[in-house]
Amino acid sequence: MFRIGVITDEISSDICKAVKVAKDLGLGCVELREVWGKNVKDLTDGDIRRIRRILRVADLEVVCIASPFFKCSIANEEEIREHFRLLRRVVEIAKLFDTELVRAFAFWKVGSLDRFWGEIVEKLCEAVDLCRSEAVTLALENEHATFVGTGHEARRVVEAVGSENLRVTWDPGNAFCAGEPPYPDGYREIRDHMVHMHVKDAVLDTRVG
Repeated sequence: MFRIGVITDEISSDICKAVKVAKDLGLGCVELREVWGKNVKDLTDGDIRRIRRILRVADLEVVCIASPFFKCSIANEEEIREHFRLLRRVVEIAKLFDTELVRAFAFWKVGSLDRFWGEIVEKLCEAVDLCRSEAVTLALENEHATFVGTGHEARRVVEAVGSENLRVTWDPGNAFCAGEPPYPDGYREIRDHMVHMHVKDAVLDTRVG
């Protein structure tokens, strides 16, 4: 059964405004990505206490921490080390908000998935080990600008890692932008691995120039 929510900064970076709209729409949960102009990874403990109070009063649950984990270069070891530090922090944040889901990606695409397959799976396995120890699930989003843009690619990666702590945030709009028919093709690929879903409009722009 799906619970319907919203990424708060899709409404407003002001969490109070976002919460009011979410409640007016009858939603029961939210996803945190940016609050008060800060990416969720940069929230202080004080920010988190304040956000928790606001959400508690509104009776809204945090369903996922929309982190930018592994939106970085697969070839840059310094960036990767920084993202592992980022992951430790967003895992802490997820637990403070009583959610088990942390969004992740599969590195900026600079070639074919097969070319970098070994490195991608190895790094995701390392990340999943960290999450497993904290009882957190890494929710890999298919994003057309990364190595995993389609449902097919997401399934391949999740099955290669082979852990219940790596699942899929399914974004049909992103699959569409990556050239995959989101339904039924993409959905059939990931339906057994999906724990979260993003819904948005997607239109092919056929204009030239």
